[in-house]
Amino acid sequence: MRVLPLIGLLSGLLFVACGETPEATHAEAPPAGPIPGDSVYQLDLTLTNQAGEQVPFAVHRGHPVLISMFYATCPSACPMLIKDIQAIEASLSPEERDGLRVLLVSLDPNTDTPAELQKVVVTHGLDTSRWTLAATAPDRVRDVAAVLGVTWRVMGPGNINHTSGVTLLDGEGRKRAAIDGLKQDPAPLLAALRAGS
Repeated sequence: MRVLPLIGLLSGLLFVACGETPEATHAEAPPAGPIPGDSVYQLDLTLTNQAGEQVPFAVHRGHPVLISMFYATCPSACPMLIKDIQAIEASLSPEERDGLRVLLVSLDPNTDTPAELQKVVVTHGLDTSRWTLAATAPDRVRDVAAVLGVTWRVMGPGNINHTSGVTLLDGEGRKRAAIDGLKQDPAPLLAALRAGS
């Protein structure tokens, strides 16, 4: 009786029935192993995303990530920042865009509840399979800002003065390129992304 070939056949049918192949299952698994020492993901913190889910700072590990900081009630600069990132996305091929992730971390976690973050998602038509808007604990905002090189200052209720840079991280969270300010030429980000970040 040939049991092993039958087991292999049943295993293959199970993957087909689930719409998966063994190769696809392994290819989609997040990277394992230690985080590199030069990775921003060395910063160990938890975020709360627009869906109210608790996710790690390294939520998009394994993908190139455009990362920045913002706040949901910002009247001008942050909406422009989002439009800048959307313009970068629009210049990518479908394959490049599908692989890219975006992470925006709040500078105002006391105000930026999941409901407030979700309003931004709806207003800008963001694809939450690739975009994550999130807040961390108020006492960890400075840690995120420091690792990303963001400077900021609270000017009053609902008014935060901050830099609007965008950084490209590779799949392991290492900085590959950055632009500083709004309406900047995204060429450094695009070149680094296409070079294999």
